[in-house]
Amino acid sequence: MAFQCSGPARRALWLPDIDSWEAWDAMQGAAAQRYGALRAAVAAVDHAFLDACFFDSDELPPGRDPSTIPHPRVLDTLAALEGQGLEGRVVLIHMNHTNPLWRPQGAQAQRVLAAGLAIGQQGGEYRL
Repeated sequence: MAFQCSGPARRALWLPDIDSWEAWDAMQGAAAQRYGALRAAVAAVDHAFLDACFFDSDELPPGRDPSTIPHPRVLDTLAALEGQGLEGRVVLIHMNHTNPLWRPQGAQAQRVLAAGLAIGQQGGEYRL
């Protein structure tokens, strides 16, 4: 489930938990354009708060099938949004405790920040 919230001046998308961006494309009839539903939804708001449970499948315990844990990986989100001109509008949230984005100086966090996406912080405020 996702919510789009509107204030007097800005809109936000709250999408903290989703199975996959490809499944959302299929549900929205946007399967012909990979990541089309995500790109359109993010482009329509000022702030998009997106599922970032796992950075990549390497966080999963050995022997655990990644397909049984339905969350897009942060790498998928980066692939979808890099180069879309959305800098400063996307905030990654809902991070699992194993997610390396918790280490702000780490290579993964720096990669996300270099791509123009933000990493959610407890107590962050976004005005609408």
